[in-house]
Amino acid sequence: MEHYEVSDLFGRRRRPLVHVIFDFLEVALEKVGDPPSLTYKIIVRIFAQNVGKALAKYVRTTIQFENADIGPISRGHFERIDYLRDGVPTLQYDNTQGVMHPAPVRTQIGELVLRLKNAESSLGIDCDVVAEDMEFRKFKDSLTSKDLDYIADQLRLKKGSSLSTETMTRVL
Repeated sequence: MEHYEVSDLFGRRRRPLVHVIFDFLEVALEKVGDPPSLTYKIIVRIFAQNVGKALAKYVRTTIQFENADIGPISRGHFERIDYLRDGVPTLQYDNTQGVMHPAPVRTQIGELVLRLKNAESSLGIDCDVVAEDMEFRKFKDSLTSKDLDYIADQLRLKKGSSLSTETMTRVL
């Protein structure tokens, strides 16, 4: 038997494990519309990190936002796929050219602006991550206005704030 066959048989094969990390750069209340109403403006930078033990090839991440409009995407390689999700704001990142090495370094995949549709409702984040030889992973989390105020306070104190699929609630 080949080594990879023995590894598979005993469940010891090295596999990639990709996490998606959301770094919040700005969270602020702003007035919009006529008549003016308050809403949250959120600037977030999104990273991917391979914390597994093998190269991550053909990484694909899909991020769906509930109760938010996606504003300008200032950096990144995202494709809007709202039309595939019945108009729900959704981004997809595909890395078909390179690989992600298992390392403690994060790879920036984009930076964007989100505006909440309703400041009293939660911001929902659904995130799917898959790569070759990696089990499909789906995560879900939501941020209430109280959570967003806490993040804004942390940013004012220059402590920063992150959300990772490592700490999100696992759905599948």
